[in-house]
Amino acid sequence: MYVQQQDGIIRQHIAAWMEAQEANPGPVEVRDMVRDMNANTSQRVFVGPYLDDPKVAKKFTDAYLDMVKGFLTFPLKFPGTAVWRAMKGRQYILSVLEQAAIRSKERISEGAEPSCLLDFWTQQILKECQVWLCLLCLLCQLLD
Repeated sequence: MYVQQQDGIIRQHIAAWMEAQEANPGPVEVRDMVRDMNANTSQRVFVGPYLDDPKVAKKFTDAYLDMVKGFLTFPLKFPGTAVWRAMKGRQYILSVLEQAAIRSKERISEGAEPSCLLDFWTQQILKECQVWLCLLCLLCQLLD
């Protein structure tokens, strides 16, 4: 499943790069393009359909990059510093992932097939919760 998703995303990015190169021949800095492709494939595999708003996905990617840069700087947390931006990025990422988890739970609870790692994790957690709920019910019946 994941290889097909990654392959499709990589092919889309490479096709766009080729079109851009044909329109504007010459040397190209590929670092940012590869970083964006990597972010896109990772986001698709981990949170799949839940990062469906392009604006949110772009901000998510930027927030993640801010977190990475924050790890690589002097640990000084003041507004405007890399660490401050990393902390803000972390807060944004957690809020997006929280909403993704809620949507995943709803989707998997309705019986949909998992389409990303978050769905597989959600499915497993829901199964484990059912087991624990059954055990708790049995325990309560034994105590009556």
